[in-house]
Amino acid sequence: MEEIQSYILLRLSKVSTVDDVAALVNLSPETVRRKFARAEGITLGRYIDICKIVALAEQLILSDEPCKLICYELGLREDSGAKLFKKHTGMTMQQFRERYRPKFLATERNPLVPAEILEARYPLSIVERYAFLRATVSG
Repeated sequence: MEEIQSYILLRLSKVSTVDDVAALVNLSPETVRRKFARAEGITLGRYIDICKIVALAEQLILSDEPCKLICYELGLREDSGAKLFKKHTGMTMQQFRERYRPKFLATERNPLVPAEILEARYPLSIVERYAFLRATVSG
């Protein structure tokens, strides 16, 4: 499953569906779906969404690029990216940027990850990064 996860992360702009992933790894969609869910405890579709949400959030904090361009770079239309982002964070992309980008600029560290984890240089999985994102926006 690491191969599939790496494939998704490296080609995030080209991956939107289970069919996309299946084509990339030369397996049937059902085989990919079943193996991924069994190994990871999360559906592949949800994993793809989580990857895109985390990438959106991090780009909103780290860059000045317009939200529309960030969505495009991740293979999303602006409206679908905006809906997905709001569903998972409870705020618009612009609200998120206005709240968290100043914290990044002031400290030069990702405000979505606890300082002790950053300092320990602990490598976070995408699911762990998503959990920290959710905890940050709900807290």
